[in-house]
Amino acid sequence: MRQLRASIAGALRATAASLVGLFGPGRTTWTGSPASLGETATRARDLLDDARYLPGPEHADPAYGDVLRGLQEIDANLEYVHFLIGLEQEHPLRQRFFQEIGDYAEQARTNLEAVARQFQPSPGRAAGVQPIHWEPYVAARWENVSRNVGPVTDREIDPWRPG
Repeated sequence: MRQLRASIAGALRATAASLVGLFGPGRTTWTGSPASLGETATRARDLLDDARYLPGPEHADPAYGDVLRGLQEIDANLEYVHFLIGLEQEHPLRQRFFQEIGDYAEQARTNLEAVARQFQPSPGRAAGVQPIHWEPYVAARWENVSRNVGPVTDREIDPWRPG
């Protein structure tokens, strides 16, 4: 569980740092979801399965399954954003995306850092994690934007999924 918690904390911190770059001036050089996020989402399932049989505080809490699903969802969403970055700078989907959710980066960074702190090793503390309530409504905002952009002339581009 210590290894799993450290891996999750590192992936969350790397993701928070990555978002700062994504919404900063160097956006065109953003390389996508941090490798540690994908690696953690993939490798953590094995660590979690191993920890199910350990006694005491090293025993895996079933709620970690939800944590891993959340990491996978973040990774998938960042891959979609990487797809948007790959569009021409003038592309309406790309322009509207950053206009509409530009405030997301700071909210996400703050919340990811807060969650990452909960996964830091603490000798006298149980391995529980407290939820952080956050409803950025980014998906709803993006749904409205993509509907208002109008028809996409390139049939290879689906505004709902990366190509």
